[in-house]
Amino acid sequence: MRLRGLGRADAEVLDDFVSCLPRSEGRAERYAPSDEEQDRAREVHHLNVSWHPFLRPWIGFPRVVGSHDVIVSPADTGNRASHPTPTPTGPHDHVPTRSGRQESSHDEANPRGVLAYLIAATTISGLDVILDDPKLSGAWVAAQVTTLDGTTVYQRNADRRMMPASNQKLLSNTFAFAKLGSAHRFQTRFWKVPEGIRVDAGGDPMLTFAQLTQAGKELGIKRDTAVYVRQAFTPRWGPSWEWDDLPNKYAAPVSVLTVDRGSFEIWAENGKAFFEPRAFGTLIVSIPGPGAATVEYQPTRRVAIVRGTLPKVRTRLDTLALPAPDRAAVEALGGTYARADAVPERAPDLVIVSPPLSEIAKECLERSDNNLAEQLLLAAAAVQGPLGDDPYATASARLTAFLEGSVGASKGDFSPEDGSGLSRHNQVTARGLARLLVWSRKQSWGQVFEASLATPGVGTLNTRLLGSTFHGKTGTLHLASALSGYVKDRSGRLLAMSLVINHYGCSASEARKLQDRFVTEIESSSPEGTLFAPSAQHESARSHPQPSRPARGGLRGHVHHLVAAHEWADVRTQPDHALLPRSKRVAVPGD
Repeated sequence: MRLRGLGRADAEVLDDFVSCLPRSEGRAERYAPSDEEQDRAREVHHLNVSWHPFLRPWIGFPRVVGSHDVIVSPADTGNRASHPTPTPTGPHDHVPTRSGRQESSHDEANPRGVLAYLIAATTISGLDVILDDPKLSGAWVAAQVTTLDGTTVYQRNADRRMMPASNQKLLSNTFAFAKLGSAHRFQTRFWKVPEGIRVDAGGDPMLTFAQLTQAGKELGIKRDTAVYVRQAFTPRWGPSWEWDDLPNKYAAPVSVLTVDRGSFEIWAENGKAFFEPRAFGTLIVSIPGPGAATVEYQPTRRVAIVRGTLPKVRTRLDTLALPAPDRAAVEALGGTYARADAVPERAPDLVIVSPPLSEIAKECLERSDNNLAEQLLLAAAAVQGPLGDDPYATASARLTAFLEGSVGASKGDFSPEDGSGLSRHNQVTARGLARLLVWSRKQSWGQVFEASLATPGVGTLNTRLLGSTFHGKTGTLHLASALSGYVKDRSGRLLAMSLVINHYGCSASEARKLQDRFVTEIESSSPEGTLFAPSAQHESARSHPQPSRPARGGLRGHVHHLVAAHEWADVRTQPDHALLPRSKRVAVPGD
C-alpha cells in the first residue's frame, strides 16, 4: 500500500506499521504495542499524513492495556501541539495481546492505543505543518477554528492571552453594533444663542472640514463668535499608547467633537511647505538641505520641522495627528472654542447627521481606522451612562462585561485597554475571538457586521488571499500579527477562525504569508478531511507562563513634548494599523 503524497521511505514506515495490525471483520484486533511498534509510532508522528480511507476502519480502535503508555511526547521544543487520543468506550473484560495472553481491561496501566494515537497525530497535520514552520520558532502562536454552532474543529494554545493588534477592532465594533444598532446615526446639533453658538457633540467620527465650514456659514459664525461645546468625553489618547506613535494620524487624539478623524496633512509645492486644509495653529520650520524631505512633528508644541529639499510639484509629505481635534473643529466652524455643560432644550437650529453605523463600521474594519474604532468603543460604552473622569477605564470595564455577559466569553478571554488595538496592553485569546465571531453572526445585525469586514483585494487585504472566501480583520503591531474572520471549507461550510502570532523572529510579511496559508489550508479541507476529526482539539506541549497584565498606566500627566521622525513617505498608502518600522520611528520626550 502506498499513500499518495508520501515519499517512499515515509510510506514504508507507515506500511510496516499498519501491516502488523491484525484485522477482523473490518476492525483491528486489540493488542498491546511492543517497544518496536512504539518506535514506529514515533516515526509516523512526524509524517505529514492526511486522512486516508484505509485508516477509517480503525477509527473506533478499542482501548489497549498492558505495561506501556504509548502516548509519545516528541522531542520538539517548538510550537508543535500534542494530540489527545480518542478513548473508545465499551467493556472489554478480556483483551488479547499479540502473544495471545489475556489481560483484564481493568489493569492500572494507561489504556491508550497506538493506532488511535496515529490517527490523532495525522488528522490535523496540514495546519500543524504551517504553524510548525521554522520561521515561527520561538514565537507564541494561538489558533482556533470553530463551526457556527460553536464546535471546535481545530485549536492550538487557544486560551493563551495574546496581543491582538487591530483584531481589537472586532471587539469595539461588535460592542457598537450591539449597543447602538447598525442603523444608528450620530447627530451634531447647533443652537444660536445670545452669547454665541451652542453645540451638542453627538460623537460623529466622520465629520469633515467641509461639513463644518458650511455649517459655520449657515449659522453666521465669525472669528470672534464664541462656540460653546458640550462633549461626553475627551480622553485624548489611549492610556497606554506609545509616545512615538502620537504624532501620527493612526494615533490621533480622541474627542467627541472631531474633524477629518483627528488628522491634517502637510504638503509641499514650489519649494514651500504648507498644511491642508489649514494649519490649526501649527507652525512649519523649514531647514533646507540635501536629500528628500523629512518631517519631524511635535504635536504638543504645534511645530513641524521639515528638513531636506522640498519638491516643486505639489506633493503630500505626510498625514499627521491634530493637536486638539475638538478645537480644530471649532476653528473649521470659524469661531472660538469654549466649553459648555448644557444646551438649550428647544429644537436645534442646525443638525449634521452622520452616515449609519453600518457604513462607519465598514470604513473602520476594511481600512483599519484607529480613530473610528476608539470613537465607537467610547460611544457604545456611553450608552450605559457617563464615562466619568477616566473614560477608557469605564469603557474597558463595560466592554468586558458585555463580552462575558452577552457574548458568553470566559473570564480572561479578553482584557481590553482601547478600541483600536494600538495599545500593547490589550489581551485576547484565539478562542475568545472565534466565539465573538460566532456570536456576532447570530445577531440581527450579524450579516451587516460580516459585510463590513475586509475581503480579499479590498482594504487591508488588498494584496492578500486573492480568490479566497475569507472575510475578516487583519492586525499588525511590532512583533504582533493577527488574522480573524470567516472562511468556507471545501464543502461550502462557513467557519469562524482566529490566528494570532506574537514575538515572531521573522518579518511581518512572512508571518502574514503563514496566516494566509493557514486560511487556504482550511479552504482545501472538508468535514470528512484532515481538519475536522474529533481529535483535532489540542494544546501546545510547550508550557509558557501567561503574561501578567501590565499595571494600568497613562500618558496623561507625563507627555509634554513629542517628536516623531521618519523618512518622507505617504503613510496613507500604508494600512492605518501598520506602524512605521522601528528604525524610522523615534520618540523624544521634551523638557
